[in-house]
Amino acid sequence: MRSTPFGLAFVGALYSCALAQAQSASADLKPQQSPQAVVDEHMDALNACDVDRIMAQYPEDAQISPPDSGGIRGKSAIREAFTDLCKDRKDGGFKGTHFGVMSSKRVGDSIVIDWVATAPFLAAPAMGADAFITKDGLIQAMVTTLDPAVYFKVKKQ
Repeated sequence: MRSTPFGLAFVGALYSCALAQAQSASADLKPQQSPQAVVDEHMDALNACDVDRIMAQYPEDAQISPPDSGGIRGKSAIREAFTDLCKDRKDGGFKGTHFGVMSSKRVGDSIVIDWVATAPFLAAPAMGADAFITKDGLIQAMVTTLDPAVYFKVKKQ
């Protein structure tokens, strides 16, 4: 079978499209230099409720394992979870909550933190823990004790 100029152009165009799509999918990722930098960026973005910055830490195949859950798998499901968490309080979210790191321990490329969450609308501080499994400067998986329905006791109006 002979290659024709049209055939070569077609294959080249397909390759260019595939390459552009792959670059676009990874362009929104912002790998960090170390596992600690990954966690620092995540916590800063979470405290700012900047969902785009949060999502820049999660590749397509990432997962989060909250308590009493089958897990949150994939970038779109993770985005939905953080979008819900970062809604204004009047809309059922917890925007304005500050997560402070009380302690941190690194084991290889994983980091475990103990945190405390505070907000003017919370009746009391909430404490919990997260384990971040990092790979290539991103969060590959996270295990969390955070369940806002359990941890976040909202002040009565």
